Amino acid sequence: MGKRSGRVAHDERQKGRRAPRAMQEHGAQRTGRRQQFGFIGWFYLGTTVIIALGAVNAQNNLLFFAFGAAIAGLLLSGVIGGTAILGVRADRVIVDQPAVGSVLRVQYRVRHTGRMLGAFCLTIHETPERAGTSEPTGRRGRAEEVFAAAPVAWVAHVPPGGGVVAEASAAPAKRGMLLLDRFVVQSRFPFGVIRKIVQFSQPAQFVVHPASAPIRRDLFTRLSRSGVTGVQTAALTGGGDEYYGVREYVAGDSMRDIAWRASARSSQLLVRERAAPRPRRVWVVLDVRPEDDEALREQAISIAASVVRLAAERDDLAVGLAAPAQGVIAAPRPARTAVRPLLDLLALLDVGRTVDDRGIGAVHGHAVIGVSAGAFHSDILPQGAMRLSAARPETWQAQAEASS
Repeated sequence: MGKRSGRVAHDERQKGRRAPRAMQEHGAQRTGRRQQFGFIGWFYLGTTVIIALGAVNAQNNLLFFAFGAAIAGLLLSGVIGGTAILGVRADRVIVDQPAVGSVLRVQYRVRHTGRMLGAFCLTIHETPERAGTSEPTGRRGRAEEVFAAAPVAWVAHVPPGGGVVAEASAAPAKRGMLLLDRFVVQSRFPFGVIRKIVQFSQPAQFVVHPASAPIRRDLFTRLSRSGVTGVQTAALTGGGDEYYGVREYVAGDSMRDIAWRASARSSQLLVRERAAPRPRRVWVVLDVRPEDDEALREQAISIAASVVRLAAERDDLAVGLAAPAQGVIAAPRPARTAVRPLLDLLALLDVGRTVDDRGIGAVHGHAVIGVSAGAFHSDILPQGAMRLSAARPETWQAQAEASS
């Protein structure tokens, strides 16, 4: 996203919709207000001074009238615009689960507490200084470092006693924990001479997931099954093919499930039960170290995140995550329920923190997909594991992307 983007707000009362409450923190508190002269304001003041000097020197009534009109415009701009913006209240709502390279929708619920005059021509944006961080180390950064395109929203009119929802789009530039605090609402209404600013504080934090990589869609069909072959069965009843046991017949059971021999040996009708299939366990092993190239290291994290996302599209997989150098071991869980926690782990992974490889033995005996920035640093993968290297796109990149 090359340019800042935003959309004009719509009247919340007319649309009858409320902003989603996803990832919303406590309501915003107004922390201050001020007025500023921009270029147009200073030009207006300079012109007014020149008119005043000309009127005094020439004693020309027309110049005195122009000077009075200029002063009246200045007072009206300060009084009307300042009074209108004092009644503005706003809250920030993060709508989407953000990821690097994706569009993050930010909504601002704006309302006006006044009774006579609403607010016009409002611009809402996050403050550029110390707007947030997306680094696991906790170092704060400027908005242009955190966002590839910072959120900016515009509101044409907020009626007195009413409210609107303004929506903006942002593009997070880094993975990790994103912190937001202050945002400002400003207006140059009515004449554009004085900029009226109201600042709000609404601390919020949320996780920015790694970017998606164009990985091959057939990874799991090519995955070696040297560790565990086929589909395992769980110690639970279900719709699988493996025999689990027998139980008493209840109304609604299929006649094909009746265990006739077992029923003949007992005094009651019995039916066969089958074991539920257990999803095949797949480990994603991420091997990244501080000495790796930073770009390839982040690419490897994106590849691992994309493998997890791809696994979540299937019901027959349980996926786990291991980052031996960082001491991360997350046992396999059904992919659809594991995708969010695993993406959070990858987003917050601190590659500068290294530990020994204890616990990596847990991945042996299962299907394993190894992801590295370049060459694997140690022999941590079992024999038959799939190896994906960020430095070798042919090992993971989709054919269409690779050919282009």
